[in-house]
Amino acid sequence: EQHPDTANIYNNLGIGYDSKGDHEKALQMHEKALQIGLATLGDQHPDTATTYGCICLVYYSRGEYDKALANLEKALNIFQATLGEQHPRTAQAYHGMGVALRIVGEYGQALEMHGKALQIQLVALGDQHADTAETYNNMGLVYSKMGHYDKALEMHEQALQIQHAMLDEHHPQVAESLNNLGNVYDLRGEYDKAMAMHERALQIQLAVFGEGHPAVAMTYNNIGQAHCDRRDFHKALDVYTRAHQIQLVTLGEQHIDTLASATSIAVCERHLSRRT
Repeated sequence: EQHPDTANIYNNLGIGYDSKGDHEKALQMHEKALQIGLATLGDQHPDTATTYGCICLVYYSRGEYDKALANLEKALNIFQATLGEQHPRTAQAYHGMGVALRIVGEYGQALEMHGKALQIQLVALGDQHADTAETYNNMGLVYSKMGHYDKALEMHEQALQIQHAMLDEHHPQVAESLNNLGNVYDLRGEYDKAMAMHERALQIQLAVFGEGHPAVAMTYNNIGQAHCDRRDFHKALDVYTRAHQIQLVTLGEQHIDTLASATSIAVCERHLSRRT
């Protein structure tokens, strides 16, 4: 029981529970892993930092971003002390903090964290690496939240360029970048471009995942948003309903994404009822 390999097993179990939405059980597994790690490896070991990162992801899933950030800061401090500032895992910790800070609306701090991650990645991994592309994408999400749409497009296009060079053109990460571009075009009112990006993303995801996957549901929601912004509520309702049906099966009725789709359906139905 008191062995690092046992801690790894608990962490893997925790990741599995988290992916199924059982966040309480996931947290229990990671806490057991942490107890073993602290007892066998100490509080200044990269594996201990990794467990703090796993705990962070569960709190992230639960929407408890303050707790997520607190655990990420612990992981970051350990990585800095044991691996150094210029290590890719240190960059991952900065990256994670940037994501959490964006979600809580701290956009300036989020950009700072992603900027630190990017500086490390460009030196340690190079400018043609999947992790570097992911950081560009997340910087784009922050700029989009700030209303800096030209800068957001620049970041997402940079990510897509790297992914096209490094990955198969039908890779899910390519679809993610296309969706990000589509969302920015939608915010700019360029609905035809937005729809084109989302449709390309959808074709990739359908080929890779099939119809019944949460990523496909997310893209249907993006397409629904573009239709909704064009005031085409019939088409929006159709794709929102497809998204909701997938989420009910894959995520459950009470998942935040499922509830968001249900809200979008209700909004469309309300607009359509006013036309009759």
